[in-house]
Amino acid sequence: MRRPLALGAHRPGPHHRRPPRPHPRRLVTHRPDGDTPVTHFFVEGTPRPQGSKRPVGRGRSIEASKYLPGWRKAVTAAARAAHDGPPLDGPVTVTAVFVFPRAKALKDKPAPPHTSAPDADKTARAVGDALTAAEVFHDDAQINTWHIHKRRAEPGETPGAHITIERTI
Repeated sequence: MRRPLALGAHRPGPHHRRPPRPHPRRLVTHRPDGDTPVTHFFVEGTPRPQGSKRPVGRGRSIEASKYLPGWRKAVTAAARAAHDGPPLDGPVTVTAVFVFPRAKALKDKPAPPHTSAPDADKTARAVGDALTAAEVFHDDAQINTWHIHKRRAEPGETPGAHITIERTI
């Protein structure tokens, strides 16, 4: 038997369940020269930074963000699904557009620029390491050009990251 609800409480029904996550969006195209492959994919979720450490004693430190491992796993899985073939050799250009959740107070108003934490470079660092783990390239040191943009989601838009990887010509 179900327990009675407190005054003013609401019991979510089956219509409140979160829909299953779709397969990562994948797009592999070629540049106009026809030779340089371009891989583009979207990772759903709130982008998380990497780089801030907190000490735990005896000279050891751990990542300050407890959400980082889940974010890196999501990026790694989406990158593996999107990238066909062996790891890229040589210089690589990575473009990342980080879409952060909208503040509820914004409602349908235009979102102001995202100028608060997390830092764009720390969020990009997490993506670079995840792409290395996904074997998109051998080492994130191969990234010689980063294009990073962070913004708040438009009304109805899903937070996450749009990531594009291409060989640098």
